[in-house]
Amino acid sequence: MSSSTVDRFFDALNARKPDRAARQLASSYRGIDATRSALTMGREEALAEVQAGLAAFPTPTFTIHQRLRGASHETVLWQMDAVHEGSFLQIPATNRPVTVNGIAMFSIRDDEITRGFHLWDLAGLLRSVNLLPELPGPSFGSKSLPDLSSL
Repeated sequence: MSSSTVDRFFDALNARKPDRAARQLASSYRGIDATRSALTMGREEALAEVQAGLAAFPTPTFTIHQRLRGASHETVLWQMDAVHEGSFLQIPATNRPVTVNGIAMFSIRDDEITRGFHLWDLAGLLRSVNLLPELPGPSFGSKSLPDLSSL
């Protein structure tokens, strides 16, 4: 496993290069987006999803806050900061800044991502675009995720 496969994937997203991001995936890639209850079958479907995401959030900045690496897998805790400029999940563009946090678990073989499991904060996205009220109490909001090792 190359320790940079996942980094190259996120670097391509930050560079707004969906084709380059898709090249990090095996042609037989299988992905689960648990938040949307969606299954992605193959590199071409994944490319279409990345393109749709970039249409809605054309200038994302992904930050990896923490990671766990093994011989054939990598898990990352990530944050995306962007502006909601296109339709996403049937929500018309709001032109509001959004911060979305998530976790992705990747299986890697032959320097390609073969499997992905994604879970991200839909409630946080909905709060960012004013479709869900803020919760009372302390929050890290749009700031960086707290370091889990210090909890």
